[in-house]
Amino acid sequence: MTHPDKGTEMMLYELGVQEEYRRRGFGRALVLAVGRLAQERGCYGMWTATEPDNAAAIATYRAAGAAPPDPTVTLAWTFDADEGPSAD
Repeated sequence: MTHPDKGTEMMLYELGVQEEYRRRGFGRALVLAVGRLAQERGCYGMWTATEPDNAAAIATYRAAGAAPPDPTVTLAWTFDADEGPSAD
């Protein structure tokens, strides 16, 4: 993601590890690999989001060096297939 006033950062959208390979460091290794790729591509940082009760994801991201940022609010839009976005 490129911000006109901040530069480019990597957004880790989703990470999945098959059940039988969990808790072996594969998730951490994947996150670190994406981080190296982001640095090679000139990103100033990397971020991801997860649900607050997803302990496995939080543990994986923390093991790869992530720390929670300042508090934020996430907002979302849901679009009906038959209608476009609305301000109603």
